[in-house]
Amino acid sequence: MRTDSPSLSEEATHAARESAISHFSKDSVPASPRVYAVKSKNAQEAHEAIRPAGAKFKDPESLGASVSDFEKELYALIWRRTLASQMNDVKGVTVNYKLQKDNAAFTASGTTITDKGFLAVYADLDNDKKDVSNQKLPNLEKGVLIANADIQVQLHETMPPARYTEASLIKKLEELSIGRPSTYASTIATLRAREYITEKRNPLIPTWTAFAVVSLLEKQVPELLDYEFTATMENGLDEIAAGKMDGKKYLHEFYYNVGKLGLHNLAEKLNDINARDVNTLELGEGIILRHGRYGSFFEDENRKMPDGVTPVRVSVPDDIPPSEVNLDLAKKLLEEAKKKDKVLGHDPKTGYEIVLKNGKWGDYISEVLPDGSKGKPKTASLFKNMTSENITLDDALKLLSLPRLVGKHPKLKADIFAYNGRFGPYLKAASETRSLPTEEDIFTIKEDDAIKLIDTPKTRGRGSAAALKVFGADPENGKIVLAKNGRFGLYITDGEVNASLPRGKDVEAMKPEEAYKLLAEKRAKSS
Repeated sequence: MRTDSPSLSEEATHAARESAISHFSKDSVPASPRVYAVKSKNAQEAHEAIRPAGAKFKDPESLGASVSDFEKELYALIWRRTLASQMNDVKGVTVNYKLQKDNAAFTASGTTITDKGFLAVYADLDNDKKDVSNQKLPNLEKGVLIANADIQVQLHETMPPARYTEASLIKKLEELSIGRPSTYASTIATLRAREYITEKRNPLIPTWTAFAVVSLLEKQVPELLDYEFTATMENGLDEIAAGKMDGKKYLHEFYYNVGKLGLHNLAEKLNDINARDVNTLELGEGIILRHGRYGSFFEDENRKMPDGVTPVRVSVPDDIPPSEVNLDLAKKLLEEAKKKDKVLGHDPKTGYEIVLKNGKWGDYISEVLPDGSKGKPKTASLFKNMTSENITLDDALKLLSLPRLVGKHPKLKADIFAYNGRFGPYLKAASETRSLPTEEDIFTIKEDDAIKLIDTPKTRGRGSAAALKVFGADPENGKIVLAKNGRFGLYITDGEVNASLPRGKDVEAMKPEEAYKLLAEKRAKSS
């Protein structure tokens, strides 16, 4: 059941006291039952505390093989806690000694337990055997000289507060009265889903997205970023439920908040948000950290790219948490990024240096403009069959020459260009675009074939698969013949007639004449 109430029913209280008496003694429980008050402001008290069932508690040892070992341990924990809540306090005597020689003072403390009280129910647990609190000091009198056997000097370093884990974060939420037990699981799930946290084993580590969101809230809506906000609203809703406050009046004051800055005015402030400021962290010496749409990166405002405008940037590795980010790390990564550029040679036409770079989405080619040049350098993505090891200067120059002018479309009266786009190679003439089967076709397709491919109507739905190969114009009707992969396998089509590819036939090795013949046979069968 869902509850964080410490209250026990009269039945459970009686059962706990009887179990304690039967296992220990009549003196193990106080004269009157213990009653615990609710500490949390928004505790859910629809049920009593979690405790063993029934009017008489079963001993953990009596469960036998009817339950698993894990279930036994869980029941034993609940059973012990319930009994301990009704047993006596622990009693003991603590002795403190202070030994002094000149300006040096040493202290020692020892406690003797005279009555274990509720600790008796935990006596058989392993962690009880490791308890060092019950250390008895020798009997000493004031003025007695103590011989020095050994002195060891140990340095103590103050440790930073431990990171929150899922359990400690929920405990903190309870302390601050933020949310309810029923909302804690969804709260943690939201933190994960929106990538506000990353997890290394148990600790929850905030991401740069989380830092940016908190910075935005602190600057724009500080009135709502208050630990007491949830608890205060809960009190207001409770008063509405009890009939002590009018619900419409409460909503009106919350939205307009007469005399204060209400939600309406806070919403209007959102128009003043400067996204760059919210996502920027100054590290010093002109180096900043920014969080963008595609991740976090360092930016050196004092060093520019060859275009003379764009600052030098480098992505922050995903495995580096915000706590490890500093100016030295930023300098190191920016310098390493500069060294990664691979010089392929120089463009014989312009004399510009051609380099291979590594970006967020992989390797790419870029020309390096002279210092002081205006405009942006040409860049180009590598083809799928190219790698940083096998690419040559000639390959790079061909990529930078794109888009390639294939010819002119007579009907559209527009130039036809071949591009290598985000979703693959394609042709474009005016507003008409058609996909190309392979990246190599960008440099090999001829004007006539390009015109016919542009004239081929776009197919929709299941027939919209990308072409695997362009065979050219069918001599029978002049339509462009393509090879495609459809729902039922490979096939040849001219946009109207489809013919399945024979089993085991290699489409790459297939000649245009074979494709035309397949379509001719299919037309003959259909007529």
